[in-house]
This record gives sequence, C-alpha cells and structure tokens, in this order.
Amino acid sequence: MRLLSTAVGVFVLGVVSSWSSARAAWPVVINGPLNGSDALRGVATLPSGDVVISGVIEQVDPADIFVARLAADTGAEVWRRVIDGTNHNRDAGEQVTIDGAENVYVVGTPVNNPGFTDLGIIKLNGATGETLWQSNWSGPANNGASYDGGYVVRVDGNGDVLAVGWMQRDVPGYAVDWLAIKLRGSDGQGVWSRQISSPGAYDYARAMAVDASGNLFISGQFNALNRFDFTVAKLAAATGVVQWQKSLNDGTWYSTVNDVVADNAGDVIATGTMGSNGETFTTVKFDGATGATRWKKALGFGRGDGVALDALGDVIAVGSAQMAQNVSAFTVVKYASADGAQRWIQQDPGTPAIENNLGDSALRVTVDGHGDVLVAGILDARFTVRKLAGGTGAQRWSYRIGTLGTAYGVPYRIAVDSNGHPTAVGYVDLQTGTEDDIVAVRLNGATGIPFGLGCQ
Repeated sequence: MRLLSTAVGVFVLGVVSSWSSARAAWPVVINGPLNGSDALRGVATLPSGDVVISGVIEQVDPADIFVARLAADTGAEVWRRVIDGTNHNRDAGEQVTIDGAENVYVVGTPVNNPGFTDLGIIKLNGATGETLWQSNWSGPANNGASYDGGYVVRVDGNGDVLAVGWMQRDVPGYAVDWLAIKLRGSDGQGVWSRQISSPGAYDYARAMAVDASGNLFISGQFNALNRFDFTVAKLAAATGVVQWQKSLNDGTWYSTVNDVVADNAGDVIATGTMGSNGETFTTVKFDGATGATRWKKALGFGRGDGVALDALGDVIAVGSAQMAQNVSAFTVVKYASADGAQRWIQQDPGTPAIENNLGDSALRVTVDGHGDVLVAGILDARFTVRKLAGGTGAQRWSYRIGTLGTAYGVPYRIAVDSNGHPTAVGYVDLQTGTEDDIVAVRLNGATGIPFGLGCQ
C-alpha cells in the first residue's frame, strides 16, 4: 500500500440547495442539483451545540463529498464544503469526527485516478471549513489504479487520526482487505498502516473503537473460505501490529460485525449477525487483552446494527429481531456488563400493513449524560428517533419524519451533545420527485421536538 498524496487544498465547488439558511429550521433537508441520491453518513457535535455533518451529494460530475457546519438553534449553515476528487467522478463522504481544538476530520472515498477510488481523509478548520490537509491512500494493485475506500475516522488522545476501510489486494482478479491507518493530526503524514487479509476475497472494515491507551479494535465483513465470519482484531496504538484476531462462526454462511465499542476496562463489545439456523442478532464481549470471549448473546432471526455503553459499562445493542413469522421489529436490548444478563428489551413491530414489517430496524444508538438511550432507525419505512429510559427501556418520546405512506427515510448516524440533545442524519424521500435528499434533525433531548422552526 502507499500514501498517494498528502496535500493542503482540494476542489471546492458550489452547490444548489433546496433549503435556504435565511429560513432555516430543523429538520434540515438538502437536495443536490441533480435531484439524485444524496445522503448524510456522519455527524459530530461541537461544544457550542453546533453540528458537523458529512456525506455525499450528487452533482454534475456526478457526486462529491459533502461537509457542513450547522447552527445549533436553527440549522442555518455556518459553512459548507463540497469536495471533488481530481478525477471529477463519484466521490463519497462517510463518517466525521472532531478533535479538542474543534478541527473537523472526514473520511471517504474520493476518485483521484480515472475509474478508481482511494481512502481519503480531510482535515478542516472547524470555525471556517478551510481545508488544512488531505491525505489519500491507494493500494498496490494495478500500480495504484485500485478500488480502496474509508468508512470510519477517530481522533485519539494525542490528537492523531485513525481510520479504517478497505484496500484492493495485489492479486489477479478482485479482492480487498481490511485497512487501518494512523496519521499525524498536525499535518496528515502517515505514522503506520496495516492491511489484514482473509483466505477469501471480500474484506471490508466498517467499524472501529479506540481504547484509553489508543489501541484500535477493528471489524466488519471478513471472508473466510466459503463463508464470512464474525471477526474482531486488536491493533497496537504505536505500531499497528495485530495483537490478536478472533473469528466466530456458528455454522452459518454469513456472519458479520456491524459495530464495535470499547469499555473503560479495555474490553470490546461487537454486534452483528451470526447463527447456525439463519442470521441471528448477536452481541459478543471480548477480553481486550487476549480476545477471549467473555460472553455471547443472541436474539431471534435478525441482525445487530449498533452498540453503545452507559456509564456503568452496560451494553445497549440495537438492530432488528423477528417477533413472529415475517414480523421483524425495531429492537433495543440492554445487557449487563459483567455477564451479558439481559436487563431489558424493547421491540416495536410497527404497522403490519407497512412492508410486512420486514424493514423495521433500530440502526444506531448513543447514550446521554443521564444514561438514557437515544436510538435512530427505520419504523414503518420512516426516519425515526426515540429516547428510552436507561434503567427500564420505557419510551420517553418518539420522533418521525413525514406521515405514514408519504415519506421514506433512513438515519445512518446519531450523536448527542453535552446537554443531552441528539442529532440524527441520513436521507429522506419525501415523494416530491427529488429522490433521496440529505436530512439532519437536532431534537430537544427533553421533549423530542426539533429546534428552531421545526415541528413534529
């Protein structure tokens, strides 16, 4: 693998929006000029309550990385950047994070080589949106003309930048590996990179957690021979050397991890899908030092999509689990940290007439300072955010975009600020002929009502 480039400055283009900051209100809905498939895939909150969002917006070339800062109370744009790869092709932004100085880091998949993609990380000034540096990574396949990309970005306690994604393997045909990299936060120069291969061909690292010592836990899709395994690897903070790698499989053809989180003891919890009788919503706690399984819990047919911890280290996993034949539910479950004992579970199958319930799923989760649980997902085909009591799972409030049958939406990420106010981002189709539009909504944590001029 190689560092393709580290540069200050990228192409920044204007974009036409269907939403005007002069009459801003949450939820913010933005339609790109092509009326195409626009979406947000990352969100981070600043101490002021302002929100930074990232994703993809379709334009004439035909899609670019989208990053913006939105004002806390109104959703008005403080700044916006649309970042185009040098090949002017289908670029995509994924997750976003901030450091202690409120600088912004975005990871994604820019197209800098005709027809091929890189793993790209961009650092922006949080106050102005000015590009401070951009680092592009290209694999060895085809002399750098390869398919590579990034999913997750984090900043460690030293201000260095960590990212994971995938990199094309230098073999005949198409095969990709997990890729993890560490960069200096000051200038984007590489500290180390690590490529992890399976016996198969299709490995995509889609999840990462960082412990208090800066060690990485990475996971995602891992292609063992004739199957995919539920796999987590630990990498050393200083060198990226693999400390351990553990794979689980209960006999199913397809197992995968969709999210991971590290606790204060340095252990790691992963959620995804696994099971000998079909895909099962599975959550596993691994010993951080050895990778040994501490406990494993499975619900019904379905999958785990997101995982978070409360202040006591108890585990909240969210996803989709079947309640009855062809009835899949928006599912949130809380497990005890020590042994995985189930503290409570909440499931909502939605309205029976809507897509036979098979689309209902809680997708992402976070926990506020009071230990209450904030969940974003799909219910009755709509973009849904809910707040549950941390102690019992009782619903405090629920917010949805659109009315039944008039809007479809998917929230990809949710974050909560220090005052307990959540922001969820993703896309909505409001059935207005613009296909999928960018959407971000900041809600009052106490009431579930959007800030500004928005309403439920």
